[in-house]
Amino acid sequence: MDPEELVRKCEAGELSFAYVDLSRADLHETDLHKADLSGANLREANLRRASLSGCNLGHANLYAADLREADLSGAVLRGAVLTNAMLRGADLANANLSEACVTPEQLAEAKSLEDAIMPDGVVYTERKM
Repeated sequence: MDPEELVRKCEAGELSFAYVDLSRADLHETDLHKADLSGANLREANLRRASLSGCNLGHANLYAADLREADLSGAVLRGAVLTNAMLRGADLANANLSEACVTPEQLAEAKSLEDAIMPDGVVYTERKM
């Protein structure tokens, strides 16, 4: 599936895109709110400033994806691969990051982790200033 087809389907109300291959796709500033992208290959995808709030990205491959300033609030990222992903300014409030492959250094760059479930299963309770 190409990025344009994904956007068209989202705009038509379709939200089920599990296991789709969107590696290296340019989806910056795209509204994918509440889409099911579980198991999707988003390796090196440009998702900068994308709306991914409430998305299911469980077990997705987000290796080296650009998620800067993306809205991932309430997203499910359980078991997702976020190795080398750029998270500067990303909103991860209320996100589920349990078992995700992501470093503390990456998470420190996020805009918010408020009430997020961290990779170790602990809920983050401090606000990022």
